[in-house]
Parts: sequence; structure tokens; C-alpha cells
Amino acid sequence: MLTLYRDWGFGAPDVTRWFAEIDAAERSLKAALETRAARLSDACGATVRHVLHDQDDALVFRTELPGRSPESVEVTLEADTLTVRAAAARAFPEGYVVRHHGRPAGASSQRISLPCAVDAQAVTATFLRGVLTVTLPKAVPGGPRRIPVTTIDRSTP
Repeated sequence: MLTLYRDWGFGAPDVTRWFAEIDAAERSLKAALETRAARLSDACGATVRHVLHDQDDALVFRTELPGRSPESVEVTLEADTLTVRAAAARAFPEGYVVRHHGRPAGASSQRISLPCAVDAQAVTATFLRGVLTVTLPKAVPGGPRRIPVTTIDRSTP
């Protein structure tokens, strides 16, 4: 417990003890907050920046995946939803204690609802310097199509 005064007399030993107690409380609070933040990040998944551009003939999705390798990235397209999953394994030397991560750590997942139909067979994905680019060509709308009518010959069994 922090004592702010001692019999209303303030002296150097009291002030030194106060600052030591304040420093200890600050260290405890920082450790608790870092632990809580790490748990929330693991539970919710890391958030990453991304953008979906609508160009004339295609949708272009770009996302930053720092610390990931192309092998750890999985891109899937199901109906009108694009899903990007990426895993990141961070290796640190033995005895190394991480005090702060400047980038999201762990797995991340993004699901994006697409605003229009795309040609699933023509989708491409590239990965360069930690940036994933997925190009989704728009599906060509089917115009009017003539459907031939055939007759059925009922005379043959």
C-alpha cells in the first residue's frame, strides 16, 4: 500500500520509498496489461490493414502480411466471399524475452464479402515484400442467349 505521509513529516527516506513503490506498481501494471493484450490478440486474431479496389474489369484486394512467408498464406474463394489466412511463427533466440511486438504476431484471418460476381477460374494471387495482392476478374454477365428448340419424335418407342 502506498503511504503518502508519515505523521505529517516529509523526509528524504519517505520520498525515496514512495518513488520505489510507484515504480513497482507501474511495472506490475505494465506486465498485467501486456499479458492481457497478448491474450486478446491470440483470442481475436491479429488485425491487418487491407483494401479492396474496384477497377473496371477486376477487383483488386491488397493486404499487408509482414513477417509472413508466401507458404504460410492461404487464399480461398467461396461464392462471393474471399478468405485470406496467414500464419506467422516467430523464432527468437533461447533466453530472449519479448517486451513489445511492433507488428501483429500469430495467425490472422480476413473474410471479405465481394460486391460483385467474379470469374473464380481467373483469380490470381501474388506476394511481394510482405504484401499480398489478389486480382479477381469480374465475371462477364451472360447476355441474351438463343436456346435451340428440338422436337421429340413420339413415333419411336
